[in-house]
Amino acid sequence: MIWKKDLKTAALVRAIPRFINKTIVESNGSQLWSPDVNVTQEVNIKSLLLALAQIFNEFTRVEKILSGEPSVLKLLNGENLLLEETKTLAVVKLMSSDTPYPCIMTMKEKIGTVLPYSDQPKSWSVKIEIQPQSGQARVVHTKSERSAQDNQFTFQWCLQLLLSRDFSRIDQILFFIVKYEILNPAMTDQIKACIEPFMLPVAPTKQATERPARPSLPPENRHQGQAPITSLPIDPPNSSEDGKDTKS
Repeated sequence: MIWKKDLKTAALVRAIPRFINKTIVESNGSQLWSPDVNVTQEVNIKSLLLALAQIFNEFTRVEKILSGEPSVLKLLNGENLLLEETKTLAVVKLMSSDTPYPCIMTMKEKIGTVLPYSDQPKSWSVKIEIQPQSGQARVVHTKSERSAQDNQFTFQWCLQLLLSRDFSRIDQILFFIVKYEILNPAMTDQIKACIEPFMLPVAPTKQATERPARPSLPPENRHQGQAPITSLPIDPPNSSEDGKDTKS
């Protein structure tokens, strides 16, 4: 599992083409990069890599690596060790759909066994946030789910991963349900009982409950109000662990 690995040795992202058209890069509320819908996925991937390289002051290095390999996807499959040493690739690795896997499995167990749900098509997006003061990067996955039976409920979850200053590991992990909507009032109590433990404390509003997408809790309090998730390895593990997990 990528949470337990040094990012230089973590296997990469099979899902970059899947997410590239729903990825943005921001800093302090300003958009630094977004995909071009008129070009191929591979062109957008190369554009994202170069944009991140520019931000992390490694543009010349990454451009040289990219120019030496006609297939960007080959590079992303770990076939260029020079690229493995860059901050750019450390960030891109966290775009993998494998990254939220432990969270998804916990939701399936705690929510899905009581209230079956399925994917909301084309709802998975990725945002890369650059911290202007520290230069650190945060990768944010957001996705919506819907009840397996029509017109019962929907909810949206969020996973935030803050990289260390040297981009070698994950320093902070936050996972929570951002909002939910009850479509069948007769199921209100059951839906609330399953979903609200995954939310940070917030005053509910009628049939829909929502919290800010960016919690401001300090790291030591980040489990508050998230009882079902505390059994997960949320705290950043020691980077010396081998992390021999099939989902990497």
